[in-house]
Amino acid sequence: MALGIEPSRRYRGAARLWAGCLLALYAALVAALPRNPHFDAIGVPQGLSQESVLAMVQDRQGFLWIGTQGGLSRYDGYRLITYKSDPSAANSLADDRVNALLSDDRGQLWVGTRGGLHRYDPASNAFIRYPPPQEDLQHP
Repeated sequence: MALGIEPSRRYRGAARLWAGCLLALYAALVAALPRNPHFDAIGVPQGLSQESVLAMVQDRQGFLWIGTQGGLSRYDGYRLITYKSDPSAANSLADDRVNALLSDDRGQLWVGTRGGLHRYDPASNAFIRYPPPQEDLQHP
């Protein structure tokens, strides 16, 4: 007994010290974690094109695309941009009712409306239309 303390008592004291340090470290880490995640409601007052959401998808850039009965909205986490049908613009959606959305393996966004299929072109911020065959338009 070099220090005049029994070995079992010496190790008990060291074990208590380590346990206390680990407990303090754990408490500090838990205290640093956010307690309540924050969610924002997105609705018509925030700029959503319409309140009836029919489809949603997140693309590779992290944008959330929301298809509604009144158009397509893109949410970047801060603001909404809405895309609607414009009969005078061939590069807009053919119809405001967005029924389906898909972000494919190549990162392209596809939009399905009653007016046909569309592919979003981020370079021009516009849509390329792929209308349905005319015979499909004869049968509702």
